[in-house]
Amino acid sequence: MKVPRLIGFALVGAALLAPVIDAAISDAASSSRTHLVRDPIAIYDPATIGDGYGFTVYVRLDRALPKTTTVDGVLNAGALLLDGAAGTPVLTMSKRHHCYTVQVDDNYHYSKRLKHPRNGLKVRLTILLGGREKPIVRTVRLEPGKLEVGVLDAERPYKKRLGC
Repeated sequence: MKVPRLIGFALVGAALLAPVIDAAISDAASSSRTHLVRDPIAIYDPATIGDGYGFTVYVRLDRALPKTTTVDGVLNAGALLLDGAAGTPVLTMSKRHHCYTVQVDDNYHYSKRLKHPRNGLKVRLTILLGGREKPIVRTVRLEPGKLEVGVLDAERPYKKRLGC
């Protein structure tokens, strides 16, 4: 029977391909982390109520944030912190492109830099992804918000910059 010869060839072929397969597996394992597709955007505006400022952060990731089920329904499990200050739950701007936004407007937990923002000020953005994945930490520059009268989608210029 000639089957053993074919099996022998398959074993030799598998032995020759083993280093290539191992390299592909290790590349896949190292690329399993979530990454930013574009530089995040951090906007500041005067607060709508009281003194201080409100901030909006826009990010685009290479994959979707994990989801969690709460009393309020299904939410994104991740969180975005701007210099340690948290905000509203992370909202999805585009499911297809994995674009997210969060409003940070908690004056009580602002760092000194966030209490006196200015154009170009560097602040730390931390993206908590949930699970065992390491957070993404980046330095971003603040920019003033552009309030346009009569525009229904105020986020449009930021979505465009991120490719959402």
